[in-house]
Amino acid sequence: MTISYYDDGYPVLVDYGSSRFLNIVVKYNGGYTPLNDKYSMSTIAHNTVTVDKKSHYGGDIRVSSKHAPKIYCYDISNPSVQVSSAIETNASEGVKMQRTNAVIENIGGERVILDIFKLTSDKAHTYDLPFFYNGDMISLSAPYTKALNQMSTFGEDNGYQYLWKEAWAKPNDSKVCFTWLKGKRFYSVTTVTDSSSELFFVRSGANDPEYYLRTDPAFIIRQNGARNHTFFSALETHGKYDLIVEKTENAVSSVKSLKIEVDNDSYTIVQIEVNGEKAKFRIDYNKNSSEKKWTYIKY
Repeated sequence: MTISYYDDGYPVLVDYGSSRFLNIVVKYNGGYTPLNDKYSMSTIAHNTVTVDKKSHYGGDIRVSSKHAPKIYCYDISNPSVQVSSAIETNASEGVKMQRTNAVIENIGGERVILDIFKLTSDKAHTYDLPFFYNGDMISLSAPYTKALNQMSTFGEDNGYQYLWKEAWAKPNDSKVCFTWLKGKRFYSVTTVTDSSSELFFVRSGANDPEYYLRTDPAFIIRQNGARNHTFFSALETHGKYDLIVEKTENAVSSVKSLKIEVDNDSYTIVQIEVNGEKAKFRIDYNKNSSEKKWTYIKY
């Protein structure tokens, strides 16, 4: 259950496909490279939650081919608010996953995508949620430490060994905001955090002497020691960067508040404020196919 985002002619949130330079004969004969099944097929290479640094389905494509997420809700009837939600119970043993995305076309004058990723388990886990982005890092609202002279890998196996750990941070607020620039627009991911959260900037390309991998950067939110946890993030498109007149407008995120108000087995209610305009979004988890499963209210 990954997420991709395209805007203004560019991929903004990118998801790794195959490690292959299609029909470029001088690059491994244009075929799938040796890192295709080692990195590209690992869960951490994609914009979805990795549990305990292990790939979904044990990294076995024969097992994963037998399963697929169940579509819980897909409602695009209203162009102003479009909602999708899916459930996965087989990817990681003992962990139920449900991801809900709501595209809000206009709140406070901005387009915002709400991303609610709910995880439920009887045991404590480490959850990693990456956002692989296309563009240049502009700012992070929390103080961070960047590797200056030497980088280490993000982990030892399951795809983590192919990621360089470039920077890391501990949130100093109930939310953090990461902003980057691509083309003529700015993009921000604002996410709810707490004392158990950690933040990382990584980049693919470690342990890759033949340059088989694209060097994609990612912003990763890690939640430690959690049984049940809900990642709540807002992806915002904002501002303008004009190279001709050398002018920048609205380079700072307009999301002033982001909260999870209620989160239980029956429903989740989140709150967002953008440029002074407030709204609540509710996703209900136990509705049948004929019942409305979400509510969006501005106030």
